[in-house]
Amino acid sequence: MTQGPVPRPLSDEALSDLLGKQQFGTLDGHVQRNPLVALHVRGDDVWSFAVAEGQAEVSDSTTVPGDAVGQEVLGMIPQAAKPEDESAFLKQLVAERRVVIRLRVDRLYGTVLGIDD
Repeated sequence: MTQGPVPRPLSDEALSDLLGKQQFGTLDGHVQRNPLVALHVRGDDVWSFAVAEGQAEVSDSTTVPGDAVGQEVLGMIPQAAKPEDESAFLKQLVAERRVVIRLRVDRLYGTVLGIDD
């Protein structure tokens, strides 16, 4: 029986790159009850992942189209995906009572299997 690739930890730089390039992740925890959370993102395949653990901070919800929270949400959207009608988008954020969750990372970890970082 041959042994397959062995999992290996990712460097801090590789972890940061992986976290930064993913648009979606899973936030584990209930920020309102306990601000200690973990953000998990998967890599380009099912064999790699990164986790950022730390204290989460939840902003107030956006209440006026174009307020600071709405502008922060808008600023997170890649240029190519910016809404055509920014005013309508900001109004929609208010209607949905959107917030921003900021994560102050205390610990990074992750693994890759058989892929160079």
